[in-house]
Amino acid sequence: MPIKVAMCLILFFTVAFRVDAQEKDTEVEARLRFNLWVQSSPQGMQTTGAGVAKKKERYQGSFFLKNGEKLTEVSYRQGRRTGEVTYKGGEECVLYKKGAEDVPLVELCKFRLPKSGKYLVLLRTSGTAKDPVFKPILIPHDKSHLKKGRVLFVNYTNLKLGLVLDAKRKLALQPNAMKSLLLKDAKAAGVHIEMHTKAKGDKEWQVVESKGYSINHESKSACILYQEKKGGPVKMKFFTGL
Repeated sequence: MPIKVAMCLILFFTVAFRVDAQEKDTEVEARLRFNLWVQSSPQGMQTTGAGVAKKKERYQGSFFLKNGEKLTEVSYRQGRRTGEVTYKGGEECVLYKKGAEDVPLVELCKFRLPKSGKYLVLLRTSGTAKDPVFKPILIPHDKSHLKKGRVLFVNYTNLKLGLVLDAKRKLALQPNAMKSLLLKDAKAAGVHIEMHTKAKGDKEWQVVESKGYSINHESKSACILYQEKKGGPVKMKFFTGL
């Protein structure tokens, strides 16, 4: 066998082995729950516990999660969190919806799991009830991140943000990072959050949003900081009852 051919075969099998190893390394195991985030609602809906808001249900149906080599059907309903789904597969999770007869399934949205674990997938919902559009936002749903008596702040922007909780506890949050703050009063009926940004070249922080939210102390809470589009204004969305 010519030396060049032999070297090519060795290189081919070495690369193939590395690619196969990388594919195996990216496999994750996760427990997932999904919750609709309806854009028209002023605040994230409570999903469990006393004081659950009663709202007219508009979005209801099912989607399919590509789970390894099979598809798992997940039923959803506005105002209710889905049951837990065990997932095993690649880091990229893909959701599908039913298509036309000649196209059984159509990609609905996708998201990436950073590692194995327990997650809540918030599906920012637009479109119509019959033909919804989902934009997923992923937050950890384990005890080390979500705790009673604390608020988990998740920065889904490329900006550094300053946050003030109940006019006392302050936090500087780096881009695409998360951190929790202890509530000032564990029995208070609500919480007040101020969000600050600082433009390039500015020395002072500017308050861009200041809101109060009701809170469910029997469960967990999170505040999502996001932009509708790159370079757009930063918005807050508060969820309790998680």
